[in-house]
Amino acid sequence: MKKYSLLSNYKYVMAPIVKHEKVFFAEWVLSIIVSVLVPITGSMLSAFIVWLLGTTHPIAMIIIAITVAFLFYGMINAIQDYIVSKGSWSRPTVRTKYFTMATVEKMMRMPLESAENPDVILAKEKAAQAADGGSSAGVEPLIFASAELLSAICGFVAYLIIIGTIHPLIMVGLLVIGIISAVISRIPNMYYMKIKDELAKEWVTINYLSRTINDSSTGKDIRAFSLSDYLIGKYDESIRRTRRYDAKHTVVKVICSIADLILYAAADIVCYRYLINMMKNGLSITMFVFYIGIVFGISQWIKEIADNYVSCVDSSKVICDYREYMEHDNDRIDKNLVPDSGFEKIDIVFEHVSYKYTHSDRYVINDVSFHIGAGEHMALVGLNGAGKSTIAKLISGLYLPTEGNIYINGINTKDIDRKAYYSRISAVFQETLVLSYTIAENVALSEEYNKDRVITALTKAGLMDKVNTLPYGIGTYIGQDISEEGINLSGGERQKLLLARALYRNPAFIIFDEPTAALDALAESEIYELCDERLGGITSLFISHRLASTRFCKEIILLEEGKIVELGNHDELMAKKNEYYKLFEIQSKYYKEEVSSDVN
Repeated sequence: MKKYSLLSNYKYVMAPIVKHEKVFFAEWVLSIIVSVLVPITGSMLSAFIVWLLGTTHPIAMIIIAITVAFLFYGMINAIQDYIVSKGSWSRPTVRTKYFTMATVEKMMRMPLESAENPDVILAKEKAAQAADGGSSAGVEPLIFASAELLSAICGFVAYLIIIGTIHPLIMVGLLVIGIISAVISRIPNMYYMKIKDELAKEWVTINYLSRTINDSSTGKDIRAFSLSDYLIGKYDESIRRTRRYDAKHTVVKVICSIADLILYAAADIVCYRYLINMMKNGLSITMFVFYIGIVFGISQWIKEIADNYVSCVDSSKVICDYREYMEHDNDRIDKNLVPDSGFEKIDIVFEHVSYKYTHSDRYVINDVSFHIGAGEHMALVGLNGAGKSTIAKLISGLYLPTEGNIYINGINTKDIDRKAYYSRISAVFQETLVLSYTIAENVALSEEYNKDRVITALTKAGLMDKVNTLPYGIGTYIGQDISEEGINLSGGERQKLLLARALYRNPAFIIFDEPTAALDALAESEIYELCDERLGGITSLFISHRLASTRFCKEIILLEEGKIVELGNHDELMAKKNEYYKLFEIQSKYYKEEVSSDVN
């Protein structure tokens, strides 16, 4: 983990606030001033009332003076209450705007291979905890604690000048107590720093389980396989572990708070005893009351300096996690080395490409070389776990090769302008992302869309006949999450919708990654016939573990354990009677049985 100084992290957090949130910053400064004035005014008011009661002024005048004093004190308190209440919702707004949203944007912009890295996932969770308002240390605690710290320092200096007139030893004693208090206050936060990585791991698990449980697409599996008790059990285990960490942290805080309380109680007893002796030796009751308030106040200031300094230091450590995550290298996504015009047609070359995941010694892709010419259709087939999806991610630029090179139109994917490249490629995956919005919005993935292009894409995908039967046409909602009049699509219709989405982008290259794995043989055959017929000169890669579905491709790659074991068209591979032939014969038997069953 990179280490930044407290001052560096403080500047990092406050920079966008000072620059963009002038009103918030002004209120933040005002809160510091008012926080010092309120207790001083309170001590002076108490002494003033005692002095008034000891004078011979008329009762009416005394009542008026006390009323005016209370009004002034009430006004200052009202200003403080307003600033505190306004800050209680302003801080989360500022924190969310400049820090929480930044972590979300960072994850969305981060290359997929980084986003899937377990270390990065943990770093993201720690960064999220730093930016989240629920943490005891982080962005918002630093904003709050720094204001409290500056208030305490200003109050301490003001009170120190006053208390120095009583006896210098009292000042020294209170300083020593403040140092001891700082050490005690540090202990709970040191313990939190010790467990925060473990807590982050538990929150990764909890967030995953929450997403799984709340995902409507998993509802059937959860019910069909009676997974509710299993998932709730896993969720409960993580919650229990989290609570155990929190409970231990709470116990440490309580013990330290009791020790702190005893320490300051002893100091107050000594100071009060000294002031009582001074009063016996001629100190006026007015000054006694005033000094009592100051002694009590300076003890509080010292405690607040210690507590808030510790809070700032610990928040700074957490912000180091945040900054390390935010500074994780993803600049390659913004490189601009190839102009947009370079992707009107797409030609792909794999040159001795190997790939292994982070923290793994095993290559999932090993020395793979092939060429997909512009406008050609290629099939990548093999059993599950052969490395097909990894190749899809490598081609799309989501991963970079561990060894070897991939060239798009002669340009290495390490140097390619990804924004331009991504704008000309589309993908259809097995896991369908269908939003509970209109058909048109699902095709265009935007509220603003070209109606004619949507209709054209739906027509090419073979779904327009279905859409024409719907009362609201392309304005029909999918699912009932948002609109009660929404419709449900069959598996084949959902895949046609995804094909229309891919075509809407006017792509030069489309990847089909197991798009028909969940469909029956007839629906699968229809989807692939549509692709063969409608894709024309679009460069296409069809990834499947079903060999019969990709016979129309110009060339077929059979992948096994990350290596190419056979390459050629369907007829050539069948004539060789090697692995492709054996797999095809086995699968074709089940295809015939499935088709026969569907027909009957």
